[in-house]
Amino acid sequence: MGREFVPHHHRSFPLAALMRGGDAPGLARCHSVPAQLAGGLMFCAPALGAARRALALWSEWAAAKAPGGGRPHHDSAAVRETLAVASGHIDAAGLLLRRAARRADTEPVDAALVAGNQRDAAVAAGLLADAVDRLFRTGGAHLRDGGGDLNRLWRDVHTVASHGVLRLEPVAAAYASAALAADAPARTSAASRSR
Repeated sequence: MGREFVPHHHRSFPLAALMRGGDAPGLARCHSVPAQLAGGLMFCAPALGAARRALALWSEWAAAKAPGGGRPHHDSAAVRETLAVASGHIDAAGLLLRRAARRADTEPVDAALVAGNQRDAAVAAGLLADAVDRLFRTGGAHLRDGGGDLNRLWRDVHTVASHGVLRLEPVAAAYASAALAADAPARTSAASRSR
């Protein structure tokens, strides 16, 4: 295979332009906002679907009767607690991602908005990873089978959550810088009024 030529002007663009967003008039919003505004959201959305599917599979197991015992698995306090916490984490992650999508689609873009969306996606990824961990630990042995669906979904969620765009440490640093910088004038003004 020979090297293919990609025309510079209409089929390529510098990475820096993608990161800052386009500034040409008439660009659709999806081409004019910084990549970080929706980047974490795009990575995290499939993990939300995988976690929801893991919860559905686990719930089928929890509703079934234990072999030999005749009582449903959900008679166990640990199983009920897992259901409450894991489903709550999955719902919370969904709400965070829905809010991030709305902001990415409609709100005026500034550093605080980008940092808030990055934070919400990273926190959502952590909630989803925690939820599938809980499901995996309390599910029956056949659910944890290496070739089973729950095992695959657990791996999928953890693979997404480990992506660099969803790592909490750099996201937290960016969020703190944006959030605290935005509050600095208000704090300075309040401090001068109290003197």
